[in-house]
Amino acid sequence: MRSTHYYQLDLPEQEDKYYGLKEQIIAIHKGHNELYGYRRMHLELHNQGVYRGRKLIQRLMKDMVLNGHQPRKRCYSSHKGELGRIAANLFQQIVTGIPPARESFFP
Repeated sequence: MRSTHYYQLDLPEQEDKYYGLKEQIIAIHKGHNELYGYRRMHLELHNQGVYRGRKLIQRLMKDMVLNGHQPRKRCYSSHKGELGRIAANLFQQIVTGIPPARESFFP
Protein backbone atom coordinates (compact mmCIF):
# COMPACT_ATOMS: atom_id res chain seq x y z
CA MET A 1 0.00 0.00 0.00
CA ARG A 2 2.67 2.47 1.01
CA SER A 3 4.95 1.61 -1.88
CA THR A 4 2.22 2.11 -4.48
CA HIS A 5 1.24 5.44 -2.91
CA TYR A 6 4.74 6.87 -3.27
CA TYR A 7 5.09 5.30 -6.69
CA GLN A 8 1.99 7.19 -7.83
CA LEU A 9 3.35 10.42 -6.35
CA ASP A 10 6.62 10.07 -8.26
CA LEU A 11 4.94 9.51 -11.63
CA PRO A 12 5.04 12.51 -13.97
CA GLU A 13 1.77 14.31 -14.70
CA GLN A 14 0.01 12.56 -17.56
CA GLU A 15 -1.90 14.46 -20.18
CA ASP A 16 -5.65 13.97 -20.24
CA LYS A 17 -6.23 11.60 -23.14
CA TYR A 18 -9.83 12.78 -23.51
CA TYR A 19 -9.03 16.51 -23.53
CA GLY A 20 -10.24 17.08 -27.11
CA LEU A 21 -13.40 15.06 -26.54
CA LYS A 22 -14.15 17.01 -23.37
CA GLU A 23 -13.81 20.28 -25.26
CA GLN A 24 -16.28 19.04 -27.88
CA ILE A 25 -18.73 17.93 -25.20
CA ILE A 26 -18.56 21.33 -23.48
CA ALA A 27 -19.06 23.14 -26.80
CA ILE A 28 -22.13 21.04 -27.66
CA HIS A 29 -23.49 21.42 -24.14
CA LYS A 30 -23.21 25.21 -24.24
CA GLY A 31 -24.50 25.36 -27.83
CA HIS A 32 -27.71 23.59 -26.92
CA ASN A 33 -28.52 25.66 -23.82
CA GLU A 34 -27.29 22.92 -21.47
CA LEU A 35 -30.26 20.69 -22.28
CA TYR A 36 -28.43 17.68 -23.69
CA GLY A 37 -27.89 14.69 -21.46
CA TYR A 38 -25.46 11.90 -22.20
CA ARG A 39 -27.81 10.09 -24.60
CA ARG A 40 -28.41 13.05 -26.88
CA MET A 41 -24.76 14.08 -26.49
CA HIS A 42 -23.68 10.64 -27.69
CA LEU A 43 -25.94 10.93 -30.75
CA GLU A 44 -24.71 14.44 -31.52
CA LEU A 45 -21.07 13.34 -31.33
CA HIS A 46 -21.93 10.36 -33.53
CA ASN A 47 -23.48 12.74 -36.09
CA GLN A 48 -20.27 14.79 -36.02
CA GLY A 49 -18.19 11.70 -36.73
CA VAL A 50 -16.88 11.05 -33.20
CA TYR A 51 -17.47 7.38 -32.44
CA ARG A 52 -17.09 6.82 -28.71
CA GLY A 53 -19.00 4.64 -26.30
CA ARG A 54 -22.12 5.78 -24.51
CA LYS A 55 -20.70 4.94 -21.11
CA LEU A 56 -17.53 6.94 -21.78
CA ILE A 57 -19.61 10.01 -22.67
CA GLN A 58 -21.70 9.46 -19.55
CA ARG A 59 -18.61 9.19 -17.34
CA LEU A 60 -16.95 12.28 -18.83
CA MET A 61 -20.11 14.34 -18.41
CA LYS A 62 -20.42 13.16 -14.82
CA ASP A 63 -16.80 14.08 -14.10
CA MET A 64 -17.32 17.56 -15.58
CA VAL A 65 -20.68 17.93 -13.76
CA LEU A 66 -22.64 18.55 -16.96
CA ASN A 67 -26.28 17.61 -16.57
CA GLY A 68 -29.05 17.73 -19.12
CA HIS A 69 -31.88 19.84 -17.75
CA GLN A 70 -35.35 19.25 -19.10
CA PRO A 71 -37.72 22.22 -18.99
CA ARG A 72 -40.63 21.55 -16.68
CA LYS A 73 -43.96 21.07 -18.36
CA ARG A 74 -46.72 23.26 -17.05
CA CYS A 75 -49.80 21.70 -15.59
CA TYR A 76 -53.10 22.53 -17.23
CA SER A 77 -54.83 25.49 -15.69
CA SER A 78 -58.17 26.81 -16.87
CA HIS A 79 -57.85 29.96 -14.74
CA LYS A 80 -57.92 33.00 -17.02
CA GLY A 81 -57.75 35.71 -14.41
CA GLU A 82 -60.52 38.23 -13.89
CA LEU A 83 -62.89 38.23 -16.82
CA GLY A 84 -65.31 41.03 -17.42
CA ARG A 85 -65.57 43.93 -15.04
CA ILE A 86 -66.75 44.38 -11.48
CA ALA A 87 -69.83 46.55 -11.18
CA ALA A 88 -69.55 49.72 -9.16
CA ASN A 89 -70.95 49.64 -5.61
CA LEU A 90 -73.53 52.37 -6.12
CA PHE A 91 -75.37 51.85 -2.82
CA GLN A 92 -72.23 51.44 -0.67
CA GLN A 93 -73.41 48.00 0.44
CA ILE A 94 -71.55 46.12 3.13
CA VAL A 95 -71.87 42.38 2.53
CA THR A 96 -71.27 40.19 5.58
CA GLY A 97 -72.41 36.75 6.50
CA ILE A 98 -71.45 33.11 6.50
CA PRO A 99 -71.14 31.44 3.13
CA PRO A 100 -73.90 28.83 2.60
CA ALA A 101 -71.55 25.84 2.39
CA ARG A 102 -70.04 26.48 5.84
CA GLU A 103 -73.35 26.31 7.69
CA SER A 104 -73.62 22.56 7.24
CA PHE A 105 -70.09 21.84 8.53
CA PHE A 106 -70.07 24.04 11.62
CA PRO A 107 -73.24 23.77 13.72
